[in-house]
Amino acid sequence: MHKLVKEHPQYTYTDENGYLHISDEDASVALIKSIDLYSQRIAIYKIVDLIKTTQKSDLVEIEKIKEMCNNASGSRNDFLVDELVESYHFSVYYDSAYSMAVLGMIVPTIESLFYEIYINIGELLESKFVHLDNERMSCIKKRTIWDCHYSLNKGKTNKNIVEGIKQLAQITNFEKFLPSDYLEIVDALIAYRNSMFHNGLEWQNEEIDKFDQRLKFSKWAKDWFYCSKRDSKPWIYYMTDKLIDRSLKLINEIEIAAGVYYIENMD
Repeated sequence: MHKLVKEHPQYTYTDENGYLHISDEDASVALIKSIDLYSQRIAIYKIVDLIKTTQKSDLVEIEKIKEMCNNASGSRNDFLVDELVESYHFSVYYDSAYSMAVLGMIVPTIESLFYEIYINIGELLESKFVHLDNERMSCIKKRTIWDCHYSLNKGKTNKNIVEGIKQLAQITNFEKFLPSDYLEIVDALIAYRNSMFHNGLEWQNEEIDKFDQRLKFSKWAKDWFYCSKRDSKPWIYYMTDKLIDRSLKLINEIEIAAGVYYIENMD
């Protein structure tokens, strides 16, 4: 069996002495065992590209109608203006549906990825953490210690994926290998997911107000979401391309972090 070297080459190789130099991405399979993350990413990228292409096509059609409005007069112009207004109206719902579709691919992937990594850290490296003077290790039920869907606070177990991910990242020191904004991204995605998947494309006023407050007082980047307004008030929220692209990149960063973590913590 090849001996594994604690370093981080770009590509995996075995040297002349029989030592295995494994890349971070390849090493990640030790903690990501049951997920074909590469194939998932390719599938998500393909659908996201299709959605962005469709959005561009929608904009082109609206621009065509605007051009026809500018060149028409009389009743023909009135008809085209009505069609343009209708196109703008429907585009709000199209964009919201696109946002929900992308959200529905990205969030479960990130959620299952963290779950998979922590469960395998528990199986492979639990002996490093069982003796820690930590509330989670001593109080939470054994079957949920490594389940990031649960958090523990003052002896009480709660189902809270954001706090669960954060707690386990701190306990295991996995956070050291994650990007500095990982928790803000996860928090923003989960909050938006909950609002969208429980309320649909159009939310009740209290849900809009609640999300608007989260935007104002959270640590989320200000350009992660934008909204259409009705009567000068927030109406429908969307993820921006910046958040979508950052979230897709985060998936790969989590994978790399898993590989680095495993190499650095192996015996």
